[in-house]
Amino acid sequence: MKVLTDDRQISIAATASPLSASFALANVNTDRPRQEYIADASSDTITVSCAADASNAVDAIFISGTMFDSGTYTLKDTGGSTVETSSFTASDITSSNNNGNANTLNTFYKNQSRVQYPEFVSFTNAQTANCSVDLALSSTTDRKALQIEGNAIASWDQNSGATGRFLDSASNAINLENHGQIYVGSLISTIDSSINNPTDGNNYTITSATSLGTPFTITSGDTVTVSGGGTITNPSSGDESISTNSSTTSPYTITASDTITIDSGVTVTVGGEGVVLTILATSGDVQILQWTGDGTATGSVTLGSALSSMDVSSIFNPLKIGIIRCGTISSYSNPRVGYSKSFVDYSISRPLSNGGFSGTQRNVAKTQSFSLVIAATDWDTWQAFFYAYRNKPFAILSAVGMPGGQNEKTRFSSFCYMATPPSVSWETADYVNVEIILNEVL
Repeated sequence: MKVLTDDRQISIAATASPLSASFALANVNTDRPRQEYIADASSDTITVSCAADASNAVDAIFISGTMFDSGTYTLKDTGGSTVETSSFTASDITSSNNNGNANTLNTFYKNQSRVQYPEFVSFTNAQTANCSVDLALSSTTDRKALQIEGNAIASWDQNSGATGRFLDSASNAINLENHGQIYVGSLISTIDSSINNPTDGNNYTITSATSLGTPFTITSGDTVTVSGGGTITNPSSGDESISTNSSTTSPYTITASDTITIDSGVTVTVGGEGVVLTILATSGDVQILQWTGDGTATGSVTLGSALSSMDVSSIFNPLKIGIIRCGTISSYSNPRVGYSKSFVDYSISRPLSNGGFSGTQRNVAKTQSFSLVIAATDWDTWQAFFYAYRNKPFAILSAVGMPGGQNEKTRFSSFCYMATPPSVSWETADYVNVEIILNEVL
């Protein structure tokens, strides 16, 4: 058993910015997993810098309250060289590929604040000098058609400014509560059909994925600027200047922040029967800030910036992390045979007087109770830890050295507090039995 007793963080930084001040990076150092950090991008690298010395090694990292599709950690020494790197467990706890059916495992997402297990990673090469850990996270799975019930999201229907609602392919409003895969911070990538048949003589700034089904003509020295980063492909790469009348009868793709400049008096026509101009930008240009009710009312959904009515290309989960602890562990023997794990279901159940049933699904947390037989000197360490933490939550890996199929770093990890003070009885002069009860914090 391992307990992360001393968090050694001295600073934390991220390549992305928070969605808003309410979702600041500093939230990962609170004791509230649901008071999370939410990034404003679909990829982010969080760097945790730690102080360490011979008596206070950086042995492990713990994360909880997470949402990402892929994640890796890289431990670096005091000089910034990589010591070790590996992947976090990124899969959701459960799911179904039969979307739109409210009686599948996808109901797991309904009113669930935790979709992934917490994870406790013990480093192979503990650091005894100042060091850092990079957490590289990304969100890459399109969620718009992974609904619990109802229809897939097809488009955004703007009311005014940044407000509107989502529609299905038949232009019916999407109930976000029933959809179940939409969150505060979800990243919206769109297909802008509003620049079909543009007026000649204008400059064009494209900030979202755009597909045109009709010929697109750029005239007279105008500039097309695409936001993001990347290169122009097919027929060329990089910024491009066109000095003669040009026409392409094959698909023409502009990717990210490159610029096409057309000399004065020059016309470039892209298109023809079955030919499209595709202008691509980085996904996740717009994020969901909030919605009222079930999100079906006109203007009930608020985005981070104004977005015209247009088709939705994809919706990615926000990058979230609620708790990060990184530091020194205290190791003990595993619990005795009889270790018990139970669950607390915070759902509301309403048996009806006629034999019916009504209920509201809510979170499920773990409760652990176990006995440790440890040396009396180890009891001194645990006792000191209890005096320090009392009812403050901490990261624990309740069992170590389990067979590979046990997935110990997720199955036995939790962010919890001592439900009652530990009790101790002496088995011998040198060994004691400690009774512990832990409640998980969500």
